[in-house]
Amino acid sequence: MLDSGGGDILWAGILGKLNCYSKLLSDYGKGAILMQESYRLGIDIGGTFTDIALFNETTREVTSLKVPSSRTNPGKPVLEGVSKVITGKGISPQAIKHVVHGCTIATNAIIERTGVKTGLILTKGCKGMLEIGRFETVSLLDLMSDKLVALVPKGLVKEVRGRILHSGEEVEPLCEEDVLQAVNELSREDVKSIAICLLNSYINPQHENRVKHIIEKAMPEAIVLSATEIWPEMGEYERAYIAILDGYIKPLMDAYLSSVEEGLRNIGIKAPIYVPKLNGGVTTTSSSRENPVATVTSGPTAGVQGAAFIAKSLGISKAISLDIGGTSADFSCIEDGEPAYSTATRVGGFPVTMPSVWLRSIGAGGGAIAWVDPTGILKVGPQSAGADPGPICYGKGGTQPTVTDAYLICGYLSPDTPFPGEIKLDKNLAEQAISSIASKLGVTTLEAAEGILLVVNAMLEREVSALTSKRGFDRREISLIAFGGACPTHAHWLLDELKLQNIIIPPYPGTLSALGGVLSDVKQDAVKSLSQDLDNVNIDKLRDDYHEMKEKLTAWLKGEGISAKQSYILMSADMKYRRQAYTLDIPVSAAMLNEGTSALKRAFHDTHERIYKHHDEKAIIEVVNLRATIIGTLPKVELKTLPEAEEKTPKASRTTEMYYKGRKHAANVYQRSALRHGHVLSGPAIIEQEDTTTILPAGFTAEVDKLGCVIIEKGDNRD
Repeated sequence: MLDSGGGDILWAGILGKLNCYSKLLSDYGKGAILMQESYRLGIDIGGTFTDIALFNETTREVTSLKVPSSRTNPGKPVLEGVSKVITGKGISPQAIKHVVHGCTIATNAIIERTGVKTGLILTKGCKGMLEIGRFETVSLLDLMSDKLVALVPKGLVKEVRGRILHSGEEVEPLCEEDVLQAVNELSREDVKSIAICLLNSYINPQHENRVKHIIEKAMPEAIVLSATEIWPEMGEYERAYIAILDGYIKPLMDAYLSSVEEGLRNIGIKAPIYVPKLNGGVTTTSSSRENPVATVTSGPTAGVQGAAFIAKSLGISKAISLDIGGTSADFSCIEDGEPAYSTATRVGGFPVTMPSVWLRSIGAGGGAIAWVDPTGILKVGPQSAGADPGPICYGKGGTQPTVTDAYLICGYLSPDTPFPGEIKLDKNLAEQAISSIASKLGVTTLEAAEGILLVVNAMLEREVSALTSKRGFDRREISLIAFGGACPTHAHWLLDELKLQNIIIPPYPGTLSALGGVLSDVKQDAVKSLSQDLDNVNIDKLRDDYHEMKEKLTAWLKGEGISAKQSYILMSADMKYRRQAYTLDIPVSAAMLNEGTSALKRAFHDTHERIYKHHDEKAIIEVVNLRATIIGTLPKVELKTLPEAEEKTPKASRTTEMYYKGRKHAANVYQRSALRHGHVLSGPAIIEQEDTTTILPAGFTAEVDKLGCVIIEKGDNRD
């Protein structure tokens, strides 16, 4: 037992600590107690809304926010949204330890042709390459459609003499006088960026390196990009566009990322900032500035990663992810918790032959504009009202009816419920807009509104059907992971028409793309084109090639600030039968390389048999590309689980009326925040939350799982 003197000292110490805590509380509010907690911050700029997701690594809670995007100043809503979330939670900015920011700056610049003036240097005799392309048409169904207009006009394409064979042998030296002349001409045209793509430079970059050195010395203010340095894969046309696109968007991305990074630092966030990549990983802002083409479609890619996380958490083997925002609907495929990948994608119609999460996008978002063509056919999109002015019901000056206006008319959305971005929906304006469509079609306003939704559904149904057929999926066994601000509102149509197994609505569907970014690992790819018959491949040289790629990737990861102890490397090879049009991606291990080419042959034949149901062991196999991917793993996260529901049926907050399949239905309205694990809902019902609204028509049921996912089924789909 302490004497009075010791007790006084002890109490003085305790009171001193309480006073200290009191000061922290006055400085930071309730968040002072959370000072030891750490957070991950996800940001995603969409065409209509900018999404913020704050993940508490200690409590596993997610705080989400949607604010209207700004086309003229995209960074402004980012900083305002982040500040609002931090202030609302009462946390210190220093508690944020990890930031991932996906944006549409690069993609929009490519689609809208607003990048910097770019020149191109090619090998003599190749000047028409961009116009010739791969003899593709914009539309396979319209043979008279215009060809894609090249990003670099022919007047800014310059040729230089010099030739390297496919073997890497130089047969004509580089003409440096041609290079200097090209530089002078491009300088007079005031180009800001110059891309270099010379024949066969992927196998021997000697000429490209020399051209780059000459340009940098003669025109130091220009951005100079060697296609081979960025991505040394065979295919001159595709390699050229990677360099063109990289230079075309580099100044814009550099300026934007620098501005946002400075803004976040001014707020007090000192954490490293990452940007999602095409390949499903993330990279630092410095790497994004250096190689911005690798980060195009960063937002949709992060969304697929978020959907894959949900699929893996629920043990779903096959799923389609569908992200419907304000501008577009983005589809992808998930198997065994992993997104489907491709070795190439397209952005704005231009090829980007780099490893990427497979994505397909159409203009069918909540802001898609409805219109009647000259023949009297109702159509939707691809034009969008965007964020400013947005749909007519936003009351911000919109003049054309949109999908969101149709949702409001059908009762899916309520003018009395707060809309993301603190927007007050005006039903009278929406009715005026839809009535103009109705009068042209000779139907009622309600019928016109539902007609708009049916057109959108037909567009979505076509894409999902094509995707499941291509992947060989039985739709009755497929889960649709529905996210984005508009998808939970619309997904029931797809469940009904396509007879899918179920629909999964994640806990934070409206901001899943922002959350998906903080769930992603750091990732980088390497490629080496080989194009040799497997029988002629030197296995020792093959090992050396893989070793060289692994060393390069390890050095890159070290530059990202992640220890190699936290990483692993995957190896593969693009292989095909000789004269076959398409390659197969064959995983390669160290054990296979030690065994020799026989192991590679066996792996290719087995994969070909599994996919195409046949193989030919007498046919010659060609190795086209060697690939390696390094993955720097970041600490994994788990979402907070919900408490068990005390009763099976939750209490409705109110009732409303919604229009579905030609008639009105009385519907219960539930608040997502009040739902618990085990709750079961029966339609007609509407589930409201801050970032989206979920619709449950008559005949549909929904059950809430332990993660808070709403799993929707339709009775007759299970027959």
